[in-house]
Amino acid sequence: MTARKALGLGLVIGAVGWVLLWMGTTPRAGWDSLVYHKLAFESAGLAPDEQDAMSWDVFARYGSLALVGYVRESLDGQAWHFDVAPGQERWEAQYRMRPAYPALVGAAFPILGERSPLAASAAAVVLFFVTTFAGLFLLAGQRVAAIATVLGLANVLLTPWLVILTPDGLGVSLWAVILTTGALWISQGRPIWLLALVLGVMAAALTRPLGLLAPLVFGICAIAALAVRATQWRRFAAATLAAAIPAALVLWLFSAAGFPGFLDLLQDLPTEHFTRPDVADPVGWIVSRDVALLTQMMPLGLLGRPLVLALLIGGAVGLVTPRAWWTAPFLAALPVVLVSFLLHPEATQLDRTLAPAWISIHTGLALLVVVGAVRWRSRVMAAADRFTQPPVQGAGT
Repeated sequence: MTARKALGLGLVIGAVGWVLLWMGTTPRAGWDSLVYHKLAFESAGLAPDEQDAMSWDVFARYGSLALVGYVRESLDGQAWHFDVAPGQERWEAQYRMRPAYPALVGAAFPILGERSPLAASAAAVVLFFVTTFAGLFLLAGQRVAAIATVLGLANVLLTPWLVILTPDGLGVSLWAVILTTGALWISQGRPIWLLALVLGVMAAALTRPLGLLAPLVFGICAIAALAVRATQWRRFAAATLAAAIPAALVLWLFSAAGFPGFLDLLQDLPTEHFTRPDVADPVGWIVSRDVALLTQMMPLGLLGRPLVLALLIGGAVGLVTPRAWWTAPFLAALPVVLVSFLLHPEATQLDRTLAPAWISIHTGLALLVVVGAVRWRSRVMAAADRFTQPPVQGAGT
């Protein structure tokens, strides 16, 4: 299979996969969908009342019956309007700091009208599977690409966050782009992949906060490579710089636009979306919340989900099995995704926040099956022969 065929097959898998996942996923919208589509229809030029009405239609059509019923009951017969209470301007700003998804929906609106959110969902899913299949084909061959793709299609802890009508799906897909293009740069050293990494980080940083942590992934890899005196540290250093430039640019744009800073956003959880006064020490509050979750929920949660724990361990083992530096970004991404959760430690959002980690786990599991099976096949077969051979009869019998 050629790279062009892999790209074409990835497009087909993505398109068919979106149809299957869309039809098999419910709900497809949440509370945040109301606000994001309000902003999307604002970017499309609709009047304020039309923005509110159309965003409600999207939420009511694709949200869960229980949540839609709860919101409808709280409205007490009134139409939904996006009203920001005094003091909650930072809450609205958080949504405006993620403009990529609303812009995508708004761009599709002149063609698809009220169905334009489906175009954004489809684009996220197609991008994810094109990246997974074609990218891993270039890195490790069609077997690894095929297995990782199948895992992506079958993982019910990931797929709802790919198709949902919020920025989550686009954010997960762009995280896959970041890791894959970074790995291709490490593997091949072609400048085109470094440019793709820059664009991927820029788009991801405008989609979800996780994109701003991309430089950490390659920075960790650079330090590890330098520690063992591997020549790849130079490429990792270049990737770190390539990821840091767009991330820093986005932060500068946010600051110039008057959006809240890092410490302001840390107030979100302790103030319950800024409905209460700011706490004196938001960092301390976040750390104490992290300690509580890590000591009470996380270990017990993983032990209570043995399949997830086994997949995590298998994925990590698989990523070190090839003994190739291009797998390092996928491995380093696991703790970075965890950091994104620790910065916003909301237990009910655990699966959502950690969804990008599945990209690394699927890649590792595919490598474990393909590379590990080849490496260990002779040893396993020899061990099987020893255990299945009949015992040797004594000489005097």
